[in-house]
Amino acid sequence: MAGARDCSVLERLREIAHLHFMKEEEEIVCRDIERIAGYLGQVSKALEELDADPEPLYHVWESRSRIRDGVDRERRISVASFLQPGRLDREGRVRIPWREVRGG
Repeated sequence: MAGARDCSVLERLREIAHLHFMKEEEEIVCRDIERIAGYLGQVSKALEELDADPEPLYHVWESRSRIRDGVDRERRISVASFLQPGRLDREGRVRIPWREVRGG
């Protein structure tokens, strides 16, 4: 079972995103959060050992991206334009395939 700290992170994410999980899904997500946290901990430890201080990814994007200079601020982008046809339900919500398989 995933740690209590990881599940508290899940609770916060659920509040922010208004997500609802079935019990099995909640356990899977808690385990995934635990694995990701472990991986990030390993990366952090490796960076300490290498005495490296990488720039945060968002800073790299902001400082090196040429795309943002050419963005038309008035244009609206729809999530649907990035999805394969049929991924949105009738109400415009993104379909989650593993939920449909389980009949949720």
